[in-house]
Amino acid sequence: PRRAMERRYTAAQWSARLSSDGGTDPASVPRLFVSGDRSQVGKSSCCLGILATLVERLGYRASEIAYIKPATQCEATQLVARYCAARGIECVPIGPVVYVSGFTREFLAGNTKSSTEMAEDVRQAVDKLCARPGRRLVVVDGVGFPAVGSIVGLSNAELATAAKAPVVLVCPKGVGNAVDSFNLNRVFFEH
Repeated sequence: PRRAMERRYTAAQWSARLSSDGGTDPASVPRLFVSGDRSQVGKSSCCLGILATLVERLGYRASEIAYIKPATQCEATQLVARYCAARGIECVPIGPVVYVSGFTREFLAGNTKSSTEMAEDVRQAVDKLCARPGRRLVVVDGVGFPAVGSIVGLSNAELATAAKAPVVLVCPKGVGNAVDSFNLNRVFFEH
């Protein structure tokens, strides 16, 4: 998971990466993993804001961006998925890993795919979105708080590593709480 926070980009570096015309080499397409310090902090709303800004303000074509939620606890349709559908943005609202009730017990009993197999499914799903001609960015939405899924070896840090994406960490508003939350959760992604 340490690799999840290793790639640090300046605004100029991100601008240069996003100004490329994409390509069919999945490794060349920027990915951005959006995680949060807790559930319901606004991860999906931030993903929606990123996508909307790219399309409505920066002039990206829908075909140049994509969205995926590779692991989820909620199978209900989210606003970001509705936005993608309305704008023609390729969207995978429910990825290869769904933490349904009883999933952990099934995993521990050996009745599911292994952690390695699930991480590979995530990598392949993200790479598939990145492989589209002209793709310039794939936004990857985290699940719950950073450690969600850690019992099965797929915390947000492991998901970000599988997706080969740097992490944006969404924290609460304020000063002290925001800085404290960032510092606590940053350490999780670095180790």
